[in-house]
Amino acid sequence: MLTTIEKVKEYMLYERRLSQYNTKQAVALLRKIINNYRVLKPSRELGYRIEHDLADKGRKPRTIRNHLTVLELWADAFKIKDSDGKLLKFKMPKIDSHRIDSLTSEEARALLDYGALTLRDNAILYLLVYCAIRPKELINADVEDVDLIERKFYVRAKYDVDIESPGIKSHREREIPISRECAKAIRTYLDEGRPNYPTKALFFTNLGNRIAIRTLQDIVRDAAKRAGIKRRTYPYLCRHSGCTLMVESNINLLYISKIMGHSTLEQTRAYSHPQWRAMREAIDKNFVI
Repeated sequence: MLTTIEKVKEYMLYERRLSQYNTKQAVALLRKIINNYRVLKPSRELGYRIEHDLADKGRKPRTIRNHLTVLELWADAFKIKDSDGKLLKFKMPKIDSHRIDSLTSEEARALLDYGALTLRDNAILYLLVYCAIRPKELINADVEDVDLIERKFYVRAKYDVDIESPGIKSHREREIPISRECAKAIRTYLDEGRPNYPTKALFFTNLGNRIAIRTLQDIVRDAAKRAGIKRRTYPYLCRHSGCTLMVESNINLLYISKIMGHSTLEQTRAYSHPQWRAMREAIDKNFVI
């Protein structure tokens, strides 16, 4: 007889046709919910508890929505109905698609100035913020992908091994210009901080292996703490921050779109919507009665 986790997993894969990656993420979240709340089946009361607990912890609406979606999948897999006889559904929190979280220019500057403990970590932070590259693109980068003479960073088209269908690119191949300050950080790392290991990886561990995504998350989180940044800071936030700060610096959106590797200009325009902090500062500075 299938366990709860196995049955929900089969339902997501074969009936809902979710991807392997999304199913893996949903199953991990379901296992976490079952272990934390010690429940045998989903219910509306459980949904309320999870929503309130996450809201009290300051979690974003998207995180709450993900938890409630997993509860709905669990209920659908076992045909669990509400008191009105219909399948159990939850009211999902509204997500502001135009609001993109990012660091302020002061926070980004503090992260770069005070966050890194090593030359390797310093180069990583500069690439994440100044080049706004994706975490996986940084992990997959090789030494030959950096051209410090032309000040270019080459993002090669790699393939995602988690995706079953072959030939699906995990990111777009492109060239990213490197600022002088970022180039200086990378050059210092290559000349003075990079051990002479027989590996082509740009960033690697003491064992010579490419750094893992968890290592990258730890580097950014610890750097933010040292820089005095109170909010939760993670690699993708650095990417969002780099793009937002480029927009605020009035760099052409077409250039930013090429740097970010966006497939359409509409994706980049999401960063051009007024940020909450910018609106607040404008009110404080200019609106006087």
